[in-house]
Amino acid sequence: MKINIDEQLLFMIHTIYQGPDSHALRKFVEFLYEQEDELLTDDDWTAIQEGREDVAQGRVISLDEYEKARGL
Repeated sequence: MKINIDEQLLFMIHTIYQGPDSHALRKFVEFLYEQEDELLTDDDWTAIQEGREDVAQGRVISLDEYEKARGL
């Protein structure tokens, strides 16, 4: 069986795998691979896009800041 893969996608995966987030990429790919049903709904993708926009606009705080504000 021949598998075709988008060259740009392969390049991005390879680049991430060589960086500090390689462990996160591996865990995410394993998670996706094990899914039997649709992983993300349209609402999920909308929420992800909104989160990315928040990050781009600086409307985020670090986990440490969040925990300190909540006394955790």
